[in-house]
Amino acid sequence: MKPRLIILTDIDNKTEIDDIQSLIRLLLYSNELDLEGIISVTSCFYKKIDQHNLDIIEDIISRYEKVKANLDIHAQGYPSADYLRSIVSQGITVFGRKKGRDFCNDIYDNNPGVQLLVKQILKNDSRPLNISLWGGGNTLVQAIDYLSRTLHKEKFVFCLKKLKIYAISDQDFSTPYLRKRYGKYLYYIVSPSYGGWLGNLTYYKATWPGISSDKFKHGSEDGHHKGGFSGADYSLIDNTFIKDKIKPLGILGEAYPYTKYITEGDTPSFLWLVRNGLNNPEHIEYGSWGGRYEKRIPTRSEFHTKEIYPIYTNSYDLVYGKDQKFHYSPQASIWRWREHFQNDFLMRLTWSTTNDYSVCDHLQEYDDSEVIIEANSDEEKEIFLSIIENASYEYAYKFYQYHLSDKESEILIKSDKNKALIKSSKTGIYHIICEFSRKKNFKITRYKRFIIIVK
Repeated sequence: MKPRLIILTDIDNKTEIDDIQSLIRLLLYSNELDLEGIISVTSCFYKKIDQHNLDIIEDIISRYEKVKANLDIHAQGYPSADYLRSIVSQGITVFGRKKGRDFCNDIYDNNPGVQLLVKQILKNDSRPLNISLWGGGNTLVQAIDYLSRTLHKEKFVFCLKKLKIYAISDQDFSTPYLRKRYGKYLYYIVSPSYGGWLGNLTYYKATWPGISSDKFKHGSEDGHHKGGFSGADYSLIDNTFIKDKIKPLGILGEAYPYTKYITEGDTPSFLWLVRNGLNNPEHIEYGSWGGRYEKRIPTRSEFHTKEIYPIYTNSYDLVYGKDQKFHYSPQASIWRWREHFQNDFLMRLTWSTTNDYSVCDHLQEYDDSEVIIEANSDEEKEIFLSIIENASYEYAYKFYQYHLSDKESEILIKSDKNKALIKSSKTGIYHIICEFSRKKNFKITRYKRFIIIVK
């Protein structure tokens, strides 16, 4: 089943141009998701919104409408432009500064964005409702406050437990309040921060800047200190890449703006939902294109904020970088996949430019579900990827262990093409990834995850 998704965006063509970048990518992945809302909101960087913000969203949808027929040739499930227009809404137009004033105030109960959220939260659908916060959260918090006043407690708690919120740090003061008030019921992914403008001074501690390898204030080599990082390939996201690779690819590529501050800072909040054999929308702790997070209560010294309830927050990946050195940081859990998700994006942009199926790369059909294998200590097991190769493509395979802890033992892997023998002398749970790619124009990468339980 497709994941349900609502995004709340502080999109703007001067300050928050990375939201325009992320929205273009989102629409190219909209066949993989059930989009149920695109809501314009404020943030600490953009404290008032009006029709101008909705016009930006409408322009991108209009461009999407012109290429949808091409997209439909290459993949099924793209929503109509009219449907997308029907789920665009304006959230609370002022910055979420204080409970009782800018959120948790019944004067905002009938706000269109608030009521869209209420409608979709109450929708009779057993799937979780994913909320991506690209900006401030006061429109979401107002919707939750409205439900708290209009539902019986059991129904209200049921609704809270349906939500999965992925926030790009805290961009107003409503979201820290939300976690303190209702955190015990929420599935919440965030690297917390001070909700005002000064919060950006600690964004280098967050996981999400790994999307852009910001070499300046938002980058961190270790998740603790400023100064950028050298392991990721910056040439895959800089303005030269945009000029040479993205801009030439049709009217969506043309609309993709040059980066001013940070590239696609909001994209991790939805990219983890796209099924590719690595991502698992039920287990962000497994690691994905949107990063890897563990459920815990962070220390106050970690983010300079106080959390009362466990949240999904920074987890460290050890990654061998382009500089031929190992890097251990939360941001590495995203930038390690940069070549893969950028090639995937270019493939989809190319789809939008032509109705000739034969000239484009396409996704390989295969069983991407996880495989759980039990083994005894020192018992050798064979794992394999069952796949039919297409002679039009070049194929490559790689097996490796994905460490979910720095205390995790090594498991022996002997691989040959799409098969591998694995063995461990130590008990534990091991994640083995079979990464495979096929190439016509771009190297398109997918995965198969094997979870090995050694007893």
